[in-house]
Amino acid sequence: MKYLGAILIMCGCVALSYFYEKNQKNKIKYLIKMRDFVMYVRTKIELFLTPRSKLFVEYNDDCIKSVLNDDKDNLSRYFDKRDSEYICAFLESLGKGMKDEELSLCDYTISRLSDSIEKSESELKNKIKVFRTLAIFGGASLIILII
Repeated sequence: MKYLGAILIMCGCVALSYFYEKNQKNKIKYLIKMRDFVMYVRTKIELFLTPRSKLFVEYNDDCIKSVLNDDKDNLSRYFDKRDSEYICAFLESLGKGMKDEELSLCDYTISRLSDSIEKSESELKNKIKVFRTLAIFGGASLIILII
């Protein structure tokens, strides 16, 4: 019975590390999709001077629609705090300026998103190694304490 409990503890700890990895990969996926959306917005503004109301309606990505329809306070569910701040600022400022101001806002947001993606991807590799190691050692420690 002790061995079965030990196996369950180890499996639970490893599953927790994989859950964390999946969560971090989803945040990177949302960052990439948001960057693609901002690039789309920039193109629509630059070429067609599309009004703000049509920008959000014409874009067909369920992830972005869920982010845009969600409350601004809940952006932390999809992004980190620093990312959600400038994404929220982008969404609030969009449509309030002239063409050049809008394009500058889009360029700034694209550069920030690209930096966040690069940083998150580089951190992800190290974090995954750390959490897998912690999960294995934590599970092993619990097993030693139980047995």
